[in-house]
Amino acid sequence: MTSRFTQRGLSLVELMVGAAVGLIVVAGALQLHARHLRDNRQLLIEARLQQELRGATDLIARQLRRSGYWQHAMAGIARQPFEPAASNPHDGLTTGVAGAFGADVDDVEGAATDGEARWGLRLNGSRLQARIGAGTWQDLSDPGFVSIESFELRPVESEVDLLPRCVVGTCPAGSTSCPPVQLIRSVEILLRARASADASLVREARETVRLRNDAVRGTCPPA
Repeated sequence: MTSRFTQRGLSLVELMVGAAVGLIVVAGALQLHARHLRDNRQLLIEARLQQELRGATDLIARQLRRSGYWQHAMAGIARQPFEPAASNPHDGLTTGVAGAFGADVDDVEGAATDGEARWGLRLNGSRLQARIGAGTWQDLSDPGFVSIESFELRPVESEVDLLPRCVVGTCPAGSTSCPPVQLIRSVEILLRARASADASLVREARETVRLRNDAVRGTCPPA
């Protein structure tokens, strides 16, 4: 009596087809995981870049608001109408691709050029730096992570005529210092940076800062 042969298990072809399908599924899962890791890395780099820009911009804005602070501001008030008031020696502001401004931060009244009373900013290569003290520059950005491409401070000024507050309401002919004006100043901060780990990732930060200490230019006409 002849027994009938019955196949059990999988044939070699079926095993190869199953292995191929499994490899395709694993490859798809690995590709999806790699894309997830790449997107996550991109998100972390972008968040870090935004954080670097925001931190630098906030620090610059806080320092700019202090520009022109004068500890002895009472000396800027005239004791009597015919005596001119003292001018603030710290209200100078130089802007452009680099900026410098003054604030009376110590207890000793000094000149406007006193190193301790001057605070500055500059773009040194791809580094944003701040002047701390007399001639000492410190990095505000991490050069290993972010490359600062451009930095600019743009002043915005408006004037208020102070001549109506003078004792004499008419300026002499040919005077270059009359009438006195009050300068209401703002500074627009422009900062552009590129991530060192991803050259395609570029971000900008913009902020407008109103300087709390107005400047006075000119003098009242002599009485």
